[in-house]
Amino acid sequence: MQKYLFELDSALGPEWSPRMQRKILSEVVVNGNRIVLSSNQIIDSSVLKPIISTGFSNTSEYGKARRRASTPLEIFLLMIDEGIIMYSTFDKLYTPSQFVQSTMEKDDKANEFIFTSMPWLNKTHGETEDRRKQRLALRKDLAEALKYNDVRLFRRNIGNYPDFTEEQIAYMESYIRLIFRFSEKGVEAMPRKGSPSLRKLIKKIADERLGEEWEAYLSKIRSILDTYTGDEDDLNFRSKWFNQLSEERANKRIDADFEEKCKKIIDACYNYCILFSINNVSCEYSIDYRFPEAVREVLDSDDSPDNYEALSDSEWALLKRVVAKYKRGSFVDEDAEGTLGSPFMDKVKENRTRWRNHLTSTLLHGLAVPFAYVVAVVLIIIGEKISGDILEDMPLGGTGVFALIAMIIPFIPDIVSEAFNKLTDRATGYTGLASGLRDGWTVIKDMTNIKRMMGRATE
Repeated sequence: MQKYLFELDSALGPEWSPRMQRKILSEVVVNGNRIVLSSNQIIDSSVLKPIISTGFSNTSEYGKARRRASTPLEIFLLMIDEGIIMYSTFDKLYTPSQFVQSTMEKDDKANEFIFTSMPWLNKTHGETEDRRKQRLALRKDLAEALKYNDVRLFRRNIGNYPDFTEEQIAYMESYIRLIFRFSEKGVEAMPRKGSPSLRKLIKKIADERLGEEWEAYLSKIRSILDTYTGDEDDLNFRSKWFNQLSEERANKRIDADFEEKCKKIIDACYNYCILFSINNVSCEYSIDYRFPEAVREVLDSDDSPDNYEALSDSEWALLKRVVAKYKRGSFVDEDAEGTLGSPFMDKVKENRTRWRNHLTSTLLHGLAVPFAYVVAVVLIIIGEKISGDILEDMPLGGTGVFALIAMIIPFIPDIVSEAFNKLTDRATGYTGLASGLRDGWTVIKDMTNIKRMMGRATE
């Protein structure tokens, strides 16, 4: 199934990245789902910033071999290649690259897009004329690199930007490569026609109520809906709502805590607006089915970034193996489009069961070759220990089998020792077998870890 994750909301800060990483690991490995990112989540998501910042293990190589992907960013790109991480389109800009180019090429007056992940690209109060020129030139270089699909175009004028740090430049290079990959190899999740607007969802929530504890905040939102004097379509943009709330606080009509509670309602409606706009994305709710309950569920969550740890290197490696080695891309998942309530949950369980059966089968298949290697080596060693004449004199049937076992038993320590030496010593020519054994041990560890993760998911 295709899933849109609220944990990837572009408004979240980098401190929420560990929760997002854990959610991706769970959805891909445990549930067998694909992740759909909105254009904003790709273009400017601070929650993705810690992943993008890991860069490349060898920056001279773009389009690295799948088996060599090692940094979180490289593994993230691998998931894009395999269609595990998808993207949705924005308006008439069909690729993330086109979206970024259209933003970067605008001057400060025409551009309303504010970068949170790359704040150094935004206009700042008290900015000197020299820095302003550097910043606008840097934005144009980034857009040109995307336009011609060549990151070297971005690097050629680096000496002209002394006000920007090497760390900022390196991040932008990795960012360009991420946008490249989405635009070149990314799988697009098609938009859904006739999806509700943000203003419509907010109005529905404001009209239907969410409970007494949220009434004061909804009253303020209804007031903005009723008194806004600009174009009605302005309120289809989350940033416009945030601007309105900021003005309310600046005029001392609300305090900071009140503003944050109102923003939480807007954020919940915004994420459902994005979710409802993507075709074939699984969701238990719709605007006409338990939508207030869905929003209330988000508002009542009392989560904290302190509850999560970023994925370890071994967990990123497991995610890589599930995607590249355990054939996640070949698993044909089913969508739950048009199903709500209990039928939707039944579809989710069915899809999860099919995925787990597929994964178990693939893991067991991964053990077959290493096991065959071990059996072959042991048989060769046994053949070396026991002469052909002895085997010819061996009685047939069960008696012969027992006699053979009795004859082998004294040699077991030697057999184990020699098998180990042959499987690990390059000089014996069994290097491939040693590699197979290591792969088999990795599969066993993966089976254990995945089973543990699945057990936690059902608790």
